[in-house]
Amino acid sequence: MARIVIADAGPLIAFAFIDQLSILKALFGEVWMTESVTDECLAKAGVDAQPIKVSIEDGWLVVRPAGKRSNPLSPSLGT
Repeated sequence: MARIVIADAGPLIAFAFIDQLSILKALFGEVWMTESVTDECLAKAGVDAQPIKVSIEDGWLVVRPAGKRSNPLSPSLGT
């Protein structure tokens, strides 16, 4: 059974900051993130951005385009 893991910026930045992105690689092998998450992770140069960039270059952290939404999100989301 194939398993897809999609990461958000917060956890990726946190794991990178404590130099533990390798935990995600060991657990899942491959982790996907959207282009917008990539932009957020790499927006500022720092101790967290470099390991994320290297992981993308290594190929186990994969940038994928976001899927199309079939239903609009609720306007009350985030309030």
